[in-house]
Amino acid sequence: HATVLGPTLAHADSRTKFMIDQLKTSDDYRVRVQAAAGLGVSNDDAAVKPLCDALTADANVAVRAAGAAALGKLGKPAGLPCLQAAEPEEAAPAAKSTTAAAIATLEGGAGAAPP
Repeated sequence: HATVLGPTLAHADSRTKFMIDQLKTSDDYRVRVQAAAGLGVSNDDAAVKPLCDALTADANVAVRAAGAAALGKLGKPAGLPCLQAAEPEEAAPAAKSTTAAAIATLEGGAGAAPP
């Protein structure tokens, strides 16, 4: 029945919304890092844009790296253009390498078994 699925879906959406709000508005970078990590395992298409925004606009390198890692973990193809645009612009080695790893994951290059 749809009534059984309704509350579960609403809960997932509200949890995603909460994490997006935390990622966008928290003054504490650690909260933003945790929000990005949570969004990375949310399997929610709505997580792509806020993670991309964190990757490209957050002042804190840990948050940018978490955004990149979360986009890779999320596994949504919509995250790939954002990662590809951010990688050459990223100056911090930790965020740059995480972004490159996420690109490889989304392109199917990471974790592939050798021939």
